Amino acid sequence: MMERKRRKTALAAAALAAAWIVAGCSVLNPYRGDFECPQMEKGKCVAVETAYRESLERKRLDPAGAQGKGDGASGAEEAWRKEAYAALAGMLQKPKAPLVAPPKVMRVLLLPYRADDGELYMARYAYFIVDEARFVLGERVTPEALGTAGEE
Repeated sequence: MMERKRRKTALAAAALAAAWIVAGCSVLNPYRGDFECPQMEKGKCVAVETAYRESLERKRLDPAGAQGKGDGASGAEEAWRKEAYAALAGMLQKPKAPLVAPPKVMRVLLLPYRADDGELYMARYAYFIVDEARFVLGERVTPEALGTAGEE
C-alpha cells in the first residue's frame, strides 16, 4: 500500500517536472507573446528584416528619400522639418548647457606616528574637499576656470 502511494507521488512529480520542462520559462514571463502592431496609423507593421530591406531599397532608389523629400511630404511639413533640423543643429553647435567643474579633492599622506597614549598609527591617506563642485557659466573653459591648474 505504501509502495503504491510512493509510486503515485513519484509519477505526479515526474508529470509536473515534464510539464515544467515543456513550458520552459514562458510560465514565468510576464509579457505577452504575440507582438502585434496596435498603432497602425503611425506607420507600417512589418518584420524588422522587411523594414531594413525596404529602407535599403528606398535609399538606393531615391537618395533624397533619406532626408524625407521623396515621401510625399507637404510643403508645410517640409518647412517644419527644415526648421527643426536647423534648431537642432544650432543647439549642437553652440550648447547653452553649463559645464560643471568637479570638486577639488586633496589627498594628504599621514606618516606613521605614535600617539600620547602609546598607540601606533600606521601610514594612511586622508582626503579633503578643498573646493566644492560648481557650474561654469559664461566663463572660458580653461584649467584655471575649472580649478584644475597645475594638477597632473
